[in-house]
Amino acid sequence: MRHRVHASATASPGPALRAAGLAFALAAGWMQTLSTTVSAQEERVIDCENALSQNDMTACAWQAAEKADADMAVALAKARKTMEAIDRDVSEVRPNPAGAVEALEQSQRGWLEYREGRCIIKGFDERGGSMEPMVVGDCHEEMTRARIAELDALVEE
Repeated sequence: MRHRVHASATASPGPALRAAGLAFALAAGWMQTLSTTVSAQEERVIDCENALSQNDMTACAWQAAEKADADMAVALAKARKTMEAIDRDVSEVRPNPAGAVEALEQSQRGWLEYREGRCIIKGFDERGGSMEPMVVGDCHEEMTRARIAELDALVEE
C-alpha cells in the first residue's frame, strides 16, 4: 500500500490523536525528530507494505493509527445514535432517562485515557530506541481497532 506523506504529516499525528493526551505529545516529539531529514515542502511516497527504514515504518504506524481513529469516529457516531434511541425509549417509560449517551461518552473518555497509558507502557519495551514511537503507534492502531469492534457490538445489540 502506498501512502503520500507530507513532511508536516510526519511531524506529528493528526487532530484525532492530538486530543488524546500525553502519549500523543510524546509521539509528536518523536515524529518531529523523524521529520528533520525531510524539508517542510517536500512530498514523498512511502510504500508501507515494504517500508525498510525506521522513519518510514514509524510514519506508516502513525498513519495507520490516524486511519483507525477516523474509523473509530464513525463507529462512535453510530453507537451514539443507538444510545440516543435507547434514551428516547426509556424516557417514554419514565422521566429522567437512564443516560445511555452519557454512559457511552464516559466510557469513551475512560477508554482513551486507558489507551494512552497502555501504549506508553507498551513503548517501554523499546524505551529510548528508534523503535519506541513505532511500537506506540502500532499499539494505538491495535487498541483502536479493538475498540471499534466494541462500539460496533453496541450497535448490533
